[in-house]
Amino acid sequence: MTNILNCPQVTITVWGDFALFSRPEGKVERITYPVPTPSAVRGMLASIYSKPAEFYWQVQRIEVLKKIQYATFKRNELKSKMPRIPAGNPMKACLLIEEDRTQRQSVVLRDVRYRITAQIVPRPDFPGSAIQLYNQFERRVKRGHGRPGVSGLFHLGLHRGNAYPGEPGPGAHGVRRV
Repeated sequence: MTNILNCPQVTITVWGDFALFSRPEGKVERITYPVPTPSAVRGMLASIYSKPAEFYWQVQRIEVLKKIQYATFKRNELKSKMPRIPAGNPMKACLLIEEDRTQRQSVVLRDVRYRITAQIVPRPDFPGSAIQLYNQFERRVKRGHGRPGVSGLFHLGLHRGNAYPGEPGPGAHGVRRV
């Protein structure tokens, strides 16, 4: 079994103009938590580097670096999905937008900045070392990896970057081993 105390920690900073970490009681309306949930943070980290068969992310700390501010807006959405396009007659797949449109209210976070610390915990059957996984994560951050739209990393404009004390924030990428 892996000793979690020997696993390397990474620290990144995420920021953005808007962020949304959906609360379940909102149902169709989108209402945000004030901070990212641990599962949202795992999704952010997994969008940079993920090998579920080899390791998992253990979130250690989520720090709020800017005062929590909310914004509210409405947007138009469709109530149904686009039907499957039938072979031979694509016109039957039409959707009447005027009849299917609805307005949804969203309560989102505005001008956010968080510092996230997590550990890379190798699976018991992983043949390599935790340091190998850490080094791969660090290389991916330096190259700017991260898939937009995956588990909230860039949802509504959320970015990630450096967490070194005293270093510039937006635009600088890096990780800090703790």
